[in-house]
Amino acid sequence: METRKMHIQGMEVQVEGSGPRTVLMLHGWPDTLAVWDGTVRALQNNYRCVRLTLPGFGDVQERPPVVPKLDDVVDALVAVIQTVSPGAPVTLMLHDWGCIFGYELAMRHPQRVEAVVAIDIGDHNARAYLQSLSLKQKLAVAAYQLWLAKAWMVGRYLHPGLGNRMTRWMAGLMRCPVPAPQLSWTMNFPYVMQWFGMRGGSAPAR
Repeated sequence: METRKMHIQGMEVQVEGSGPRTVLMLHGWPDTLAVWDGTVRALQNNYRCVRLTLPGFGDVQERPPVVPKLDDVVDALVAVIQTVSPGAPVTLMLHDWGCIFGYELAMRHPQRVEAVVAIDIGDHNARAYLQSLSLKQKLAVAAYQLWLAKAWMVGRYLHPGLGNRMTRWMAGLMRCPVPAPQLSWTMNFPYVMQWFGMRGGSAPAR
């Protein structure tokens, strides 16, 4: 299948496959659009598969000066949909942080979303979910997320190399399959949004 590449709102976007329905795939931490390689191979004969690399998750030489606003990320995703599927809504296929951004997109622009396929992350803000976690589980989540948020701060304001090492150490601890040289502190901006409220934070729409 032919692959079309484009850049929209500073993000690398690939379009592959054919079919009447479009699937927009959003990755999470610490991945890029490459995490969907197998999924695209499975779907491309029947669907138009659109995938992208979120800001800060691509080339490890990227050094975004600031954390993007949640509004900016959602607006960029809407621009992608408008470009690749201007006349019809899309199916969102989401993983990890891709879920968080994708849920926000679906809540703000329901007319642009036909369906949602969420992998790994459910309704992370639901009271029932939060109440289901034990204290140990809550502390474990806070520990790794705060570590990655601090790695972003270190990389941005103190030493990029140390920020990278902190990020790669945590990825190794979590047994992430992404090769270490592809991991950068720039990937951690969602955790800075969530824990430090930078650029308005990641609080969802009601």
